[in-house]
Amino acid sequence: NAPIRKPMIQLSTAKEKVYAYYNSKYNIVPKYTFKQLGNGKFEAKLTLGDKITSIGIGPSKKDAGAIAAMKVIEDNLDINQ
Repeated sequence: NAPIRKPMIQLSTAKEKVYAYYNSKYNIVPKYTFKQLGNGKFEAKLTLGDKITSIGIGPSKKDAGAIAAMKVIEDNLDINQ
């Protein structure tokens, strides 16, 4: 049996996908808060409603936010459909 593959989402469109899904389905606008870490990287916290949903760490705010969004997509199969 071949493993089931999830459709690949580009990192560059992850934030757009999360926004489109949660805004249309739940009328929630994802919120990102950023913190610069001491190692030259950034941390992004993705909040949906009043709950921090995921955290991403990357070399820029843009990448950290996209990584946080990717974690939400990977955990929520509905977004991929």
